[in-house]
Amino acid sequence: MYEIETTDTFTKEFKKHKKDGEFLNALDKKIQRLKDNPKDVGGELSGVLHGYKSTRIVKNFRLIFKIIKEENKVRLSAIDHRKSAYEFKGD
Repeated sequence: MYEIETTDTFTKEFKKHKKDGEFLNALDKKIQRLKDNPKDVGGELSGVLHGYKSTRIVKNFRLIFKIIKEENKVRLSAIDHRKSAYEFKGD
């Protein structure tokens, strides 16, 4: 079981969606999958986001996260619209 940690960027963006039931339900399911086996969730990113992974939450929203194997953690780094999610520069 992996531990989940969040960044300030993730928390700030999460607050924008906290009243959206569909979003919260999808995010909760995604987080459970990340806790169980994060290697099977999402796809690897490249460029400045090398080392991060991205997965769809709902519609055009993406969750950007990083697996920290040494600490058995998954860091939730950002939530953003697909068009701008990859402008995130890392935490």
